[in-house]
Amino acid sequence: MNFSKSSLCAAALAIIGIDGCNGSGPSQQQIQQQAEQTTIAAKKDAKDAAAATRVAAAEAEKDVNAAAAGIKNGLQQNTPGDADNRTNLNSSTQIRIAMLPGISMAKAGEIVDHRPYASAHQLVTRGLLTEDQYRKIAADVTTR
Repeated sequence: MNFSKSSLCAAALAIIGIDGCNGSGPSQQQIQQQAEQTTIAAKKDAKDAAAATRVAAAEAEKDVNAAAAGIKNGLQQNTPGDADNRTNLNSSTQIRIAMLPGISMAKAGEIVDHRPYASAHQLVTRGLLTEDQYRKIAADVTTR
């Protein structure tokens, strides 16, 4: 038997058409329902992944904060052999001043901007710190 390409194509299309018409394939409603169920499952998986990511990010933030606190504490500790480990308000960096208890980076910037100081207590007299804030750092600062 000799079949031409066009007759083979026509036969294939007829079989596909018959197969689709006799209901042996999924209906459009079934396809729609399957797509809907798959989308709902994917949406739930995406929400679960987002929640897991938020938890992981919060844990990472805690770890970074703990490391930063450890570094700050280590820098504030007196090292054996150091004659004077106090922070010099007239020459220390803004970062070093911000490591003092209760001093933020913004407050440390203000302290740097108002230099020089004849005495550390001028932080209070110039209105940069309250007396209570000053008492917390008084033993840790110098102007010499």
